[in-house]
Formats: sequence, structure tokens, C-alpha cells
Amino acid sequence: MKLSDKQIDALTEVLNIGMGRGAGVLKTMLQSHVSLQAANIRILALDAYLEALRGLSPDRLSAVQLGYQGAFSGKAQLLFPTPSASRLVTVLTGEALDSDDFDLIQAGTLSEVGNIVINGVLGTISSM
Repeated sequence: MKLSDKQIDALTEVLNIGMGRGAGVLKTMLQSHVSLQAANIRILALDAYLEALRGLSPDRLSAVQLGYQGAFSGKAQLLFPTPSASRLVTVLTGEALDSDDFDLIQAGTLSEVGNIVINGVLGTISSM
């Protein structure tokens, strides 16, 4: 699929509005400032996507993926460098990194954060 520069700009703006809505929900829940990186849109084949992921961060990545269906369908992902994901979970839950249950807590917490942000984006797309 090939999108024009104008289409990519419009899609980027819609995604940034949705991420802003998701960040707003998190800010209200946490009563703390939340900052999310602006959307970066590229249409890639699977092999090019996997290669791009390898170049995103020198660290491992943690991801939340949410599938959606309706007028259009697909999968949305929210990616975190793993050290950032761990810090986020520690701040949100108060759990120490060396906790026996940290991996389980991290997975659940990142899933909830991802659901909030991704649903903010998908809701914005749907309403526009």
C-alpha cells in the first residue's frame, strides 16, 4: 500500500490526537504528567518492519498488541524500550524490579497502559 505525503500527514495527526487522549486518561488516573512520543508512520512489508524494529532501540523492546475488527481491521502495537517499561511499571505499581512476580506484574500493567493508549487512538480514528 502506498500513501501520499498528505495522507501520511493526516494519519499522523489523527494518531497524535488519539495518543493525546490516551495520555490524558493516564494522566487523570495517575494524577501525574504523562508524555508519549509522537507517532511515526511507515507502511512496511513484514520483513522490513522486523528490520526496523531491530534498529529502534539498542535494548530489547516490550510491546503491547491489540487486534481490532470492524469497518477496517488490523493490529496496533505500543512499543517500549524494556528498561523504560520496567521503570514505568515500578512507578505505577511500586513493585521492585527484583520482585519474584515482577514479570507477571509488568505484563499486566503494560497491557493495561497499552489498552488505554491504543483504545484512545482507535477511538479517535473511529470518531473521525
